[in-house]
Amino acid sequence: MGLPQLPSTEKFNGKPVEFDSHQYTDYSEVKTGTMRLWKLKKVSDTEPQVYRNRNDLTDGGSYIVTGKEYQLSDFFKDGETEITLYAEGVNAKPEALDIKLSCTKNQTPLDEASLSVTVVEGSICANSTNDITCTIDADDEIIKDQRDGFAFWPSRDQDDSVSPAGIVDLFPVKVQISAGVSLDDWDIYVSETGDASFNAYYNASDSSNRLKYLQDSATALAQMDSGTILNPQMPLDAGNCSAERTWELLFKPRNISTGNICCYMVKKTKPENPILIGSFKYTVKDDKQFFWMGSMRGEKNIPGPYDYIADYGYPNDRYIQPFPFATKNDGYADPDPARPNYLIFLHGYSVTEDGAARWGKELYKRLYWTGFRGNFVTLDWEGDDWSDPNVRNSFYTAPSFLNFLRSMESRWGATPQNVNIMAHSLGNLVMWDTLRLNSMSSSEKLVNNVISVEAAIWEEAFWDKGPLAYDNDWPYNVTYTEDDLRHNSWAFWLKNGQYNIKDSYGKYYHSYAYEDNALSTWMRYNSFLLHPSPFIRENPSSPSGYRDVETLNTLPGLLQKGHRTPFYNYTDYNKPIGMEANAFLTNTETDATLLGWEKTEHSAFLTFNFYAIYKWYTSDNMKKALGIK
Repeated sequence: MGLPQLPSTEKFNGKPVEFDSHQYTDYSEVKTGTMRLWKLKKVSDTEPQVYRNRNDLTDGGSYIVTGKEYQLSDFFKDGETEITLYAEGVNAKPEALDIKLSCTKNQTPLDEASLSVTVVEGSICANSTNDITCTIDADDEIIKDQRDGFAFWPSRDQDDSVSPAGIVDLFPVKVQISAGVSLDDWDIYVSETGDASFNAYYNASDSSNRLKYLQDSATALAQMDSGTILNPQMPLDAGNCSAERTWELLFKPRNISTGNICCYMVKKTKPENPILIGSFKYTVKDDKQFFWMGSMRGEKNIPGPYDYIADYGYPNDRYIQPFPFATKNDGYADPDPARPNYLIFLHGYSVTEDGAARWGKELYKRLYWTGFRGNFVTLDWEGDDWSDPNVRNSFYTAPSFLNFLRSMESRWGATPQNVNIMAHSLGNLVMWDTLRLNSMSSSEKLVNNVISVEAAIWEEAFWDKGPLAYDNDWPYNVTYTEDDLRHNSWAFWLKNGQYNIKDSYGKYYHSYAYEDNALSTWMRYNSFLLHPSPFIRENPSSPSGYRDVETLNTLPGLLQKGHRTPFYNYTDYNKPIGMEANAFLTNTETDATLLGWEKTEHSAFLTFNFYAIYKWYTSDNMKKALGIK
């Protein structure tokens, strides 16, 4: 019959391989030869049973060994008078292969029959290995039907269109057929099984970079404007087939589901006989199932071991009891122990519980397309009060966050070297005060990288301790001593001098926009309207006159040198650090306005369409901060 010997049982067992930090089995060694022949029991008149017994027919199996002599009784059992043999194509071959069956009696030939078969091959696959360049190749074929197959989330767009925000909810699929299939004679169809609802589109990107629709505005707009929707009742357009005999597609899942996406070839003269040439398994999960979310909201003054001193070593040190320790929100995933790296995100000012969930989901998706494959964690905190109480809430959240970080190793096996934090806006005050608290009680590193995005913290909080001289503001020159500044300013809050906040982290990455409107206008204007005069510099709220976590939120920012006048305006204040390079603490700086971030924007990393801000996410600094190689 010219068929290859079946691989050994050991080869059928496969060998362990690892992709995306997970263990799979590589069965590719089984894929040898061109064809195999089987005798299968039918479960109906039209369908063979799905699972084959790989043993030889004479051993109770289904496999027919090439060149072996069998007895008729090996084929015809239990009164069978007619049987069907099934030929399995294994690898494509342009030349026809003859399958010949010879019958003998006492070594005398009685009859023979032959069949000529050409084996062609097709495949359909997504990026099941989750490599960050979305290369779809033999590695994806190896594992595409194992575990969850390709796992993704449902789209926010529930109609046939693709919105600018929803473009991150599409995933690439590659269909490929061998050269032996003539598109003049055959049609190629794609459809799904299971309870899924999908839209599918031709990818405006090509195979050299199938993610280009996420990376630049021109390709994204072309993708959204194409309006080409695949229909399971319509074949793939031969005009969209590349010279490499591939179609590049994008799929948009519309509901939570699992099943297979299948590819069929149909002879144009016999459309009633579709031939399955490939498939891959998919799992569409609620987007909450891709990351861990917890909350530090709730009643304060809960007794616990994390009461802390507000400003170490100075009068009226204050012990407080913080917001609750972080608890997991319902419906979110547990961290994946196979992935050693963690990124924790802290939202900023004026974000509700629902808003924090939306931000977490959106940031996860953008980080996924950026190439982050670690565990993503987002924490919600009481940041949706009005301005001054939110600042105070930041301080009361810091001990809870410190507890969370210190418990990550015992909870999840996450060592500080593998934990990074990203904080936005006022979330930076939670992050930096947590690092301050850690440095007050420990010289051990708490986390690896800290990523500060548009930090809503006065620049003077990062200064080294010492006096401040306004000596170019005649007739209003004045010098504030270090003790004065501890009474009435934010100066060196994070760099006390008795501890080194840099001991608490590995590297500091700082992203800023120099005309950020939320910081340049509203943060300074709020201080201008609501706080005591920055010209007089008094702190009447504190019983001792010294600042603490109860009174810092009422203290105005310092005036710039050369701007000290009783007729000041909000533009005379120092800048929040999210508006400028941080010259006061060693860091790796990113001027976000060079990477798609408009100079007045405060939250462009989440409010801009992903393709418009893609360069910011994939900048060298951001990739290093996230641990993306």
